[in-house]
Amino acid sequence: MWLGRRQNRVDSVAYGHAFATENGICLAQEAVDTKSNEITAIPELLKLLDLKGAVVSIDAIGCQKEIAADIVDAHADYVLAVKGNQERLHDDVQATLADAEQRKDPPADTTHATTHEDNRGRVEKRTCYVKTDLSTIRDQQLWKGLKAVGVIISEREVNGKIEIEKRYFISSRVLTAQEMLKVVRNHWKVENQLHWVLDVVFGEDAHQLRVGHGPVNFTILRKLAHALIKRRNPKHGIKGTREMAGWDLAVLEEIIQEATFSP
Repeated sequence: MWLGRRQNRVDSVAYGHAFATENGICLAQEAVDTKSNEITAIPELLKLLDLKGAVVSIDAIGCQKEIAADIVDAHADYVLAVKGNQERLHDDVQATLADAEQRKDPPADTTHATTHEDNRGRVEKRTCYVKTDLSTIRDQQLWKGLKAVGVIISEREVNGKIEIEKRYFISSRVLTAQEMLKVVRNHWKVENQLHWVLDVVFGEDAHQLRVGHGPVNFTILRKLAHALIKRRNPKHGIKGTREMAGWDLAVLEEIIQEATFSP
């Protein structure tokens, strides 16, 4: 499950979203206070959901001790990105994993895995190391349930130029390196499975409704429509099925009935 934000460019309202990566649907949303950021919205989202057994991934802004504790208290696990907003933790995680990155044979408390992807001329190699020895994490007791730290090293080759990026994570579940690669990869599904669909298929960013509760109500309705269509594994895609439902009342009724009466 992914927790993060999307900002509507027309009404400038930002929403914190809870996105189920396995099902590809938005489970909940919470408007972000205009004078704050999603740090205040994430705890409210967590309260709305039954998280038992889930793995919750959040961008670095959500890497907060209180949020980590809320997730563990909900009988779930977290994978949180770590950046400079938690400087002491970031430095410790970086130092903890440095030895594993440099060795050809990682130590027994470390797993590693590598994936390769070639997509339209863009070659990317991702190498992940996950370490469970946290003795060098000075504040480990302040991060409830912390059991592992990880790094993903991405090497991208675009037009013959190689770019290297390192991203660090903390986790309350002992994941293998292969599992962490999957969790982090799934984290970004929200961009093309929700945000892109809301913008391109549903035209959310171009919508002119700005009065009262209208913007919030309509973004809920768009996500509901998206979930209903997604649920039936549409052969004609989200856009094609939405158009068919607009042209043919029988198709619209079928989509609603499937959601209403299916277990």
